[in-house]
Amino acid sequence: MISDARLVADAVAAVLDVRPLPGRMLIEAVAGVLRERAVLLILDNCEHLLGASADLAAGLLRRVPRLTVLATSREPLRIPGEVVFRVPSLAIPDPDR
Repeated sequence: MISDARLVADAVAAVLDVRPLPGRMLIEAVAGVLRERAVLLILDNCEHLLGASADLAAGLLRRVPRLTVLATSREPLRIPGEVVFRVPSLAIPDPDR
């Protein structure tokens, strides 16, 4: 898990094996790799770095036409187009059964 908001975009870029060219923003490099693809990007535990996760998701969604972001979080990202699905807590099984 990442604990530094400055590393959220870096983590996504590392998974995609993307590095920016000199003078180019990292989000532009990531968007460039994803732009021609239909992609599902999963961001997990966003509540720990809500602002950075929201900024990255919103920035990529503006740049990548066929991108879908699935973000898990205890709080909504509050970005344009967001649809929130509440997932109820799982029941704890009876240990005597």
